Amino acid sequence: QQQQQQHQGTGRQVPCILGLGTAVPEFVVRQAEVVDELVNWMGLDAKDQSRLTRIAAASRVQTRHISVPMRDTLWGRRADEAPASIDERNAAYRKLAPGLAHRACEAALRDWGGAWGDITHVVGVSCTGILVPGLAFHVAQSLGLSSRVQRTNVGMMGCFGACSGLRVGAGLAALDPRHRVLVVCCELSSLHVQPDRRADALVGSMLFADGASAVVVGCNPVAAARERALFEVLRSDAVVIPDTQQLMGWELTGSGWNLTLSKEIPQAIVAHVRPFVERLLREELGSGAAGSNNSNNS
Repeated sequence: QQQQQQHQGTGRQVPCILGLGTAVPEFVVRQAEVVDELVNWMGLDAKDQSRLTRIAAASRVQTRHISVPMRDTLWGRRADEAPASIDERNAAYRKLAPGLAHRACEAALRDWGGAWGDITHVVGVSCTGILVPGLAFHVAQSLGLSSRVQRTNVGMMGCFGACSGLRVGAGLAALDPRHRVLVVCCELSSLHVQPDRRADALVGSMLFADGASAVVVGCNPVAAARERALFEVLRSDAVVIPDTQQLMGWELTGSGWNLTLSKEIPQAIVAHVRPFVERLLREELGSGAAGSNNSNNS
């Protein structure tokens, strides 16, 4: 019997997350190991070493998963030698990303419990490498999905790329209750560690790691097919904060992707996140759901 997922009596079909899966690479490094490797690799003096140690402690990250051993991530070079080229880094991405994405997709499909042949669309998300055909093609092939599966790739969306992929997947699912959309996000950030002493580059080297996640999205979960709604995707929204484009960047260079990460980012987000969330809630739940002056609202 089909369970109708309709929104507040309006008849609008609500996309649901029907399955979840994640995957991480096999190599695990402790944050202290990363600090030691970077200090030796870049030949940091006492001042920069102390700064890197403080950044590592403030990150509160204990361990991270990376796609290749730490010394290989540093490309076997010293900081006074030419850094690895984008060709070398992207070749590693092309080799490693499809397999990691496949594992996350397989976990999501098994969690979903439906027939893999029922997947109608695949959405691939990534910003840490370039792959043609895209990630969606590679996972569709490796999973043995239908040759008629429709593919979409969401690229270079940065930290909110997975949210953009989920929005695309939800939109595709809402077009037809028969649609089952596999969305996968895979990032191999460790491939782009640079011998860069700028504070934002050091912060990036202490935060980002490698991993993949996937979801199956569809409307009207079918109980007979063992489907169940884990979450509902009710609404998405976006806002551009004025005059902030320069605060964060991901620039392609001959030696890989270079990160810009301003310390002003948290303040910019804090100043705008509340009205953004309140508007989102008002539009979805009604004018009384948000915006209260009650001091307990957060």
